[in-house]
Amino acid sequence: MAREEATETQRLLAPSTALNSFNPARGAVVGLKPILRQRVRYGFRVGNLGFLIDTDTVSEVVERATVYSVPQTPSWLVGLLNLRGNLVPVFDFKASLNLENTAPDKHYLLLLGEGSDMVGFFVGNLPQTVDTSHKLTHPPPLPAVLRGYAGEIYSFDNVVWVEFDHRNFFQSLAASAVTVDF
Repeated sequence: MAREEATETQRLLAPSTALNSFNPARGAVVGLKPILRQRVRYGFRVGNLGFLIDTDTVSEVVERATVYSVPQTPSWLVGLLNLRGNLVPVFDFKASLNLENTAPDKHYLLLLGEGSDMVGFFVGNLPQTVDTSHKLTHPPPLPAVLRGYAGEIYSFDNVVWVEFDHRNFFQSLAASAVTVDF
């Protein structure tokens, strides 16, 4: 019995060897072309600007959420959301961009990030796929508060789409609101 197992073990190939040893007869595999995979980008719109969600960012949309206001905070902080035991700050993104003259979006709550790094803000529509093949070499001016948080800029579907560093933007925004009284 032991001799049988030893012989069978010798006949098995290592997984990497087995995967690389596929050698079909000539003409047996026809019509296979290499597939070029293009990474899909998603973005959301605020006003007339589009913001691309970083490809490594976890995102989630919540339709019905109870956001609890926090007294004596800036107008751009809507409040806090308890999401699966995590307190998530919820921002009024339009107000943070100084676009207060437009009505706030309240349709969907878009959450970006994970755990203690998660932030939320309301958007009018669900995130959409964005083709980033048309990079703008002469982008239009962006709101001053986006300086330092905007990367490459693209055009798709007659909308300007900005690569947006949401992590540093919201951290900076929150830090600007912290005041220490002695």
